[in-house]
Amino acid sequence: MKHPNQFSLPLALLLAAAPQCPGQVSPSIDPVELPELQIWGRKDIFREQDSPTADGGDYLSRLSGVSGSRMGGHGTDVIIRGQQQDRNNVLLDGCAIQGGCPNRMDPPTSYAPVEFYDTVRVIKGPQTLRYGPGGTGGIVLFERSVRRFASSERARLSLDAGYTDNSGAWHTSLDASAGNENWQARLLGSTRAADSYKDGDGEVIPSAYKQQGVSLTGAYTPQDDTRLEIGAETTRAQDVLFAGAMMDSPESDSDTVRLRYRHAPETGRIRSIELDTGYATVSHSMDNYSLRPNTKMWMRVPSDTSVITGRFNLQIEAGIGLIDTGFNYQGTNAGAIRYGGPAGTEPTMINSYMWPEVERSATGIYGEYQISPDEASNLLFGLRYDLFDSSAGKTALNPPGMMMSPNDLYTMYYRRTEPRAPQKGMGVLIRYERDLGPEGLKAYIAGQRSLRDADPTERFIATNHMKPMMRWVGNPGLKIESHNRAEVGLVYQSPRWLLAGAAHGDWVDDFILRDRAHGQEGIYMNDNARIYRNVSASLIGFEFEATYAFTEHWRANGTLAYVQGENTTDDRALPQIPPLDGAVGVDYARDQYRVSAVFRFAARQDRVDDNPMTGSGLDGSETPGWTTLDLEGRYRFNRHLELRGGIRNCFDQTYAIHTNRADLFSSQPERINEPGRSIWVALNLSY
Repeated sequence: MKHPNQFSLPLALLLAAAPQCPGQVSPSIDPVELPELQIWGRKDIFREQDSPTADGGDYLSRLSGVSGSRMGGHGTDVIIRGQQQDRNNVLLDGCAIQGGCPNRMDPPTSYAPVEFYDTVRVIKGPQTLRYGPGGTGGIVLFERSVRRFASSERARLSLDAGYTDNSGAWHTSLDASAGNENWQARLLGSTRAADSYKDGDGEVIPSAYKQQGVSLTGAYTPQDDTRLEIGAETTRAQDVLFAGAMMDSPESDSDTVRLRYRHAPETGRIRSIELDTGYATVSHSMDNYSLRPNTKMWMRVPSDTSVITGRFNLQIEAGIGLIDTGFNYQGTNAGAIRYGGPAGTEPTMINSYMWPEVERSATGIYGEYQISPDEASNLLFGLRYDLFDSSAGKTALNPPGMMMSPNDLYTMYYRRTEPRAPQKGMGVLIRYERDLGPEGLKAYIAGQRSLRDADPTERFIATNHMKPMMRWVGNPGLKIESHNRAEVGLVYQSPRWLLAGAAHGDWVDDFILRDRAHGQEGIYMNDNARIYRNVSASLIGFEFEATYAFTEHWRANGTLAYVQGENTTDDRALPQIPPLDGAVGVDYARDQYRVSAVFRFAARQDRVDDNPMTGSGLDGSETPGWTTLDLEGRYRFNRHLELRGGIRNCFDQTYAIHTNRADLFSSQPERINEPGRSIWVALNLSY
């Protein structure tokens, strides 16, 4: 067998390459470093937070091949290879979380303050079945550890604080650990707040927010190969403004408890045993009057969600290879009610059961087998079986004042009220990697079939309105998506060069499209209401990254990513697909300081689905291209004190990310602009 670190993929190569560049440090390695199938790209991203970010989604959106969709200053929704929302699996220390807003004001990454995590791993393309089902765009793993203490130490402490001038944003965080060789505890705390920022034209974009969080983890490590962790955390967000929505969020709270067990025997056929369990709840509220002026009809939507997560994985030696096998379970409950009433009085009349007490479950078993036929190649193949079920408990309710029950809406648009019977399907993965003739050149080819079920909004949302175009109706009869993915790539590494390129495609049967009711097949109205239906779709693209080390201290790097999404059923573009984008940068590093300059850019996006009268209208309009310059630097005074700072959008450009979401019901919908010039500074004290 090969050494587990012999192979590493494009992003891992680029980010782990020496010398280190600003914003990149070697990851914190937990002493209980478990063996796993080390195929290229398994650990795609290890990066330290440098410039301040509002949440995990804001951080991820600046990485290659990853985009974001914002409606305000907090709650950026991650897009990976053109796929978004539930097509990306996000796990926070092994636990899933369901945001409380049907319109995704609070995606899972909004409950992930970056300073709470030691590493962020993004797995793209056909690589593993472990973290399914879904994850057809990518898998994002926010992970932290409670490191063991040497016999001579008892405590660690780190304090961080920063400020950004554009929005008056500030943040503070605490990271404290204590323990000994066997027992450890880690306390993490953070608080951040921001006013609304200004774009490059000086226009104020409603985007203010406040958020606090606390995490406490205890660990028992009786020996090097065994660890048990118990943890709990909470986040609280208040007064979150959304320029791109019809409402704001006065409160959005989450609570999580989790249990993790790791055992990696030094001898025997069993290589590792892993167990992750967790329970996460979210309580979210949004309204259109408490944080913005409104003299018309008042609306409020309180919602609650909960998720139970369970995952077991066993890795054993088998003949000349390794077997990875296990199961996953995820059970979700989601309820959201919209109340309405006259302005000036808190709304109490039920208008809609937006999530009519939705119950959703996904259970899967999987097995992967990795072998090395010879010293130059790796082969991985696997199978996965998934079972999906969903139901809703309040679809028949129609209290006084509510125009139609959820069932009435489902019947009007789809001629059915009940969800499909439990659905099931098989996933397959095969991947082959090989060292080629020239030293340092590697290639891989991979294919995967994977499944994704409709989320609570896609299947069951039931929003009433007198105007049909303002209705939003889920489809209980949706089929599960079947993604057929393929990828081929090359990696070249030499003392000075790192080059990596990949071409990827995803051909989707029964893609779940948020569309408008135009009397399509299976849609029984033609009134422009927001509906969901299954279509055939394809997403085809490429990624390229390069790094060149001029000297021991100077390095240049660049990235380029593109994906084209096509609704092949209707022969039109898929909505909300990012255009060609990338970055070119140079950095200089010494022992005590590092500085960097990065040009970021995106091409014009003119492949849009922007007409609600004939398509979905989700794009709003075409988006012009843009270019910005970011400068960053850090200086370490000694081993305890470090200063960081920089300027984002140095030339104060006015621009918008194509996938930023706007209020599509305003008289002139406009995409949310990004912040103008922003000067930031941060200080870290560690002991």
